[in-house]
Amino acid sequence: MAYCTRADLEARFGGDVIADLEYGKPNAVTEAIADADSLIDSYVGARYGLPLATVPPVLTQTARDLVRYALDIEPTEVVRQRRDAAVKFLEALAQGRATLGVPQASEPASLDTAEIQSDGHVFKRTDSQGFI
Repeated sequence: MAYCTRADLEARFGGDVIADLEYGKPNAVTEAIADADSLIDSYVGARYGLPLATVPPVLTQTARDLVRYALDIEPTEVVRQRRDAAVKFLEALAQGRATLGVPQASEPASLDTAEIQSDGHVFKRTDSQGFI
């Protein structure tokens, strides 16, 4: 699941900026999006079942900031701060201090499994002395 698209990046940062960051590296945006998605999944998967049914806007924002940082050879302080804030949010999410507003992964509603019960031992080592 992609948390952001090229169109999201261009809407947020401008098409010219994304084109400049991608210059000479034709697959850079696609690879940066895939890397950001993997990183986000590693944190989100700790609390939520993947794939998510819908992408919450906060994850789109987080993905955009991660991708922007990954594309920049010499990121500005603002770009670094946005990336650091995105990672802090993901850490808080994984630890349960933040939420996405969607149901969390939980135990199954039913544990419909086989169960074996026993009445105990018929023969015990302590009771079988001299028997064998």
